[in-house]
Amino acid sequence: MRTEEERKSLVSWAWSLAHGKSHLGIVEAAAVRLIAEVAQPEELTAFQEMLDNHLQPFRQRVAALKAIGGLSSRFPEIRAETRALLQQYADKHHPVRLIAALPDAWVEARDASLTASFDSFIHRKNYGLLSMLIPRARRSQERFFKALAPHGVADQFAELSELKDKVRTLSREIEEMKELLKASTAAGPKT
Repeated sequence: MRTEEERKSLVSWAWSLAHGKSHLGIVEAAAVRLIAEVAQPEELTAFQEMLDNHLQPFRQRVAALKAIGGLSSRFPEIRAETRALLQQYADKHHPVRLIAALPDAWVEARDASLTASFDSFIHRKNYGLLSMLIPRARRSQERFFKALAPHGVADQFAELSELKDKVRTLSREIEEMKELLKASTAAGPKT
């Protein structure tokens, strides 16, 4: 895969497999995992559509969920989008196999902002039958913290820097709006 054409050819072939109909979606899930290895940010919507399609086999949906986590890890600029996708499946109204795979997808994402998601996932009330997922989620949380240890602080500083830039921009815009408001009130009503 030294050239872009080779990558596109491989991805095209894998997408043709991903839209097939094998027994239990085993081949499709393997194709999605292959695509996830070389995916670009523009393929996020295709993974999202696959994840949202309730008629897809669960293996394929789980592979799409983990692929979104992998995209988040490799392309931090799309983390805001992937974070929302990864958090929406923590709801108890989704298939258990998808919910069970969610902590592993969070580990793939290596997004420090998902720390609170782990806590809410593990300490959710009224788990019922889903309480069997808690030990697995705790093990995933340990892997998550180990993966973040070298990069977590840098990611948090990068996110903090982004937030500071946004606050500066908003402050500047507010000041401009105040000046415009002062100018309009000083000019008085036109008759």
